[in-house]
Amino acid sequence: TPAHSFHRTGTDQRQRPIRRPADGPSLSGTVPSDCHKRSLPPRTEKLPKRTSSLLIETSPRRDERLKKITEYMQFHICEQLNIEEICTHFSISRSSLQNLFHKEKGCGPMEYFNDLKIERAKDMIRDGTKNFTEIAYFLSYSSLQYFSRQFKKATGMSPMEYASSVKGISRALN
Repeated sequence: TPAHSFHRTGTDQRQRPIRRPADGPSLSGTVPSDCHKRSLPPRTEKLPKRTSSLLIETSPRRDERLKKITEYMQFHICEQLNIEEICTHFSISRSSLQNLFHKEKGCGPMEYFNDLKIERAKDMIRDGTKNFTEIAYFLSYSSLQYFSRQFKKATGMSPMEYASSVKGISRALN
């Protein structure tokens, strides 16, 4: 007799080997013979929601993780940080990181990081110790033009207009 017999399954007509007891060790005693007939009682408790392959974190844990990620972004504000670096550093999937920021901050992680850079640029402009080129370089923008575009997109005014408005306000207060 052959070691395996074959049978046709369902509608896909694939052949699968069936192990016969003579082919290997006996499994009697480890799996009840009627196990395929048993049905589990219906589940009454609710399972926690799942996000990708991880359970949704409880609020304190999620808040702590978000705090660490935002501190990491602030520490690396002078770099061209990307989402993959953040995911790798914190052992978090891209989708989980996106979900965390959208739920807690109302924006994506890179949008949040860019907003941090613009806020730092505004502080530096108010401080007045660096010119716009130096600020763009310090914050790792690829060019002064790109920095100016991003600044205007975020604030509604160019860095020059912002600097003028800040000076005008400070003069009016003095």
